[in-house]
Amino acid sequence: MKNIPYTVVDNLLSEKELSDLQDLLLNADFPWYLTKTVDYSVGHELVPDDYLNNFQFVHAFLLNTLICSEHYFPKLIPLLNAIKPDRLIRIKANLSTVTEKRIEHAFHTDLDEASTTSIFYVNSNDGATILEDGTEIKSVANRLLTFDSQVKHKGTTCTNEKVRCLINLNYVKNSIN
Repeated sequence: MKNIPYTVVDNLLSEKELSDLQDLLLNADFPWYLTKTVDYSVGHELVPDDYLNNFQFVHAFLLNTLICSEHYFPKLIPLLNAIKPDRLIRIKANLSTVTEKRIEHAFHTDLDEASTTSIFYVNSNDGATILEDGTEIKSVANRLLTFDSQVKHKGTTCTNEKVRCLINLNYVKNSIN
């Protein structure tokens, strides 16, 4: 299996910008929405132990290029300024809860169209993103992982924090910034 090109940038945002995002997303008043399935893969069979843990909470900021969270979208401006996308396609935050043992979800791709995926890790924990070549990127607060949206990848739960929180961004970047 060939190595998949990806980039990791640590300390992407200033301490204040990171703290502001953490205060927003990890606050008890932030509107999270339950998705009863993390693994949507056709033909993917969950083992019985996974069934109860096959969920996450999501907040959609932007879907199909349209802002759907007008109140909270502006809070992402520091992150967007750091990434400098040319065209946004989708931005959502994912929150998974602690599990007794780390659970790996199914491999998937984010979009069918040619684009870029970035994952911004809001908090540090022992969860990870795993690329299809086996590369594992740890969830470290203020870290940005970037790769082609056609690359299969999967997330995990965490065992050492109450939640694993990240922001998933899909966008087109034509120019070099």
